Amino acid sequence: MYQDPNLVRQRYASLNLNERERALVDAFVYHSGWPKSVLLREMIIKEAYQSLGIDRLYSSNLAQRAQ
Repeated sequence: MYQDPNLVRQRYASLNLNERERALVDAFVYHSGWPKSVLLREMIIKEAYQSLGIDRLYSSNLAQRAQ
């Protein structure tokens, strides 16, 4: 069914936010037009790459997806 079964995403974690944090995320979702799950996943992955000092890999992955 899928070309690469390793790329199938599964639920991994849940996130607890207060009302102010939810409003901020909702505003960002509205502004970006992206689905909430996609936006949060991309933010987490980007931060992980930056924190690990391998953000060049994240940038190259984005460039590949844009093609």
